[in-house]
Amino acid sequence: MINLGYAGRKILVSVAVFLSFAVLLTFASCSGMQSTVDVDKHVVINCTFDYLVTGESRRYFAKTSPAQAGYEIVWKSENEDVATVDDKGVVTAVASGETQISAEAKNTPYKAKLKLTVADMIVEEKDGPDALQSALDELKNNGSVLVIGGYYPSLNISGRFTITGAEGAGIGDIKLRKDSALFLYSTGVYAVADGDEKACVEMDENSEFTAVNCAFSYIDPTGEKISEHAVFAPSDANRIYLRACSFSGYKTCLKAGATDGEIYVVNNDFSRADTAVEVDLRVEGSTLDKNAYGRIGDNVYISCGECVKLYYNAHFYTGSLEISDADISVPK
Repeated sequence: MINLGYAGRKILVSVAVFLSFAVLLTFASCSGMQSTVDVDKHVVINCTFDYLVTGESRRYFAKTSPAQAGYEIVWKSENEDVATVDDKGVVTAVASGETQISAEAKNTPYKAKLKLTVADMIVEEKDGPDALQSALDELKNNGSVLVIGGYYPSLNISGRFTITGAEGAGIGDIKLRKDSALFLYSTGVYAVADGDEKACVEMDENSEFTAVNCAFSYIDPTGEKISEHAVFAPSDANRIYLRACSFSGYKTCLKAGATDGEIYVVNNDFSRADTAVEVDLRVEGSTLDKNAYGRIGDNVYISCGECVKLYYNAHFYTGSLEISDADISVPK
């Protein structure tokens, strides 16, 4: 795969200080950048995180202090499905995801850890606002992209993709086409007020949207406007999964139409919304209900007019949508 302009990054430096016989294990060659610090006359080179493209290999180095201790270094990968590491510290990225690479002084408790993120492609702020869509287009129908900083005003999703944000990456309007799927992790999602009060994420039929550890907010410098929806699934979405996300500045944070699919909304923070979650299971023009299943619970609702609003006919619903820890409005 192609790395879209991945430049070196300054790496945070952290030092683990033990007793007089402690071992300080360090990594070098992180993203082409190194940081050093002198501790008790020992120079420690330490890499705390790094990014790799699928198929890429990079060698990391571990030093011990005192050097004369002669400890044997043992390298390990927490998830070898994401990346492997050999006995010389050469890490090979296998598949998209996150793992932890560790270097341990054998037969001691001393260990250094490196957090590693692997993606099929990497996009940076300097690549421009259209770079993320270009990366998705190049991956065609399947793949993962790591986004390092920048704001990308719109995305058109046709396929199955994973997008991971880092260093404040943000996305504007997201359109999920029919049969598409998006897993969004650790990313800001916000639309800038432009007079068009639309949804940040709009889902077509049989599409899937998963968001974990994301922040949804509507940006209006005047403070006079409020957007209609953060996530809008007008009909027959296959899966909606929202966990550990925050929502602020929307009339309805999640609005889902008739669906037989999954709806999981757990451990989120909703604030300043007329309605936090609205689910309509009625089949238009009939007395039938769609049989959605899943869970809405363990959320925090702050200054919301209504927490959960549920529409259904109450006679033909046989699904298992569990709703807890919220006031539920069931309009006629």
